[in-house]
Amino acid sequence: MAKENEKRGFVVYGSLEDQLNFLTDAQAGQLFRAMFVHFRGEEPVIEDVMVNMVYTGVRTIMDIDREKWEKTREARREAGRKGGLVSGEVRKEQALRAIESYYPR
Repeated sequence: MAKENEKRGFVVYGSLEDQLNFLTDAQAGQLFRAMFVHFRGEEPVIEDVMVNMVYTGVRTIMDIDREKWEKTREARREAGRKGGLVSGEVRKEQALRAIESYYPR
């Protein structure tokens, strides 16, 4: 199971179907399992040449998608941090105004 800050899944594109049509069901199963092994950050052992050929393309796409996700995650983290800082300042000012109105000078 993925940890809170880890990517929880990956995309299987419909365009993969054209390549899957060249594989037997057993080979397609090997490919699918290899995709999960790669997703966990490990390198699968694939002995079948056809499965390895399709996997190589899939691995590249998965790596590109992971890089995009990392950039998106970092951008969201930074936006949240900035929003939190502004929100904190607003709450601080509101609290000071409330104190000043309660204890006028």
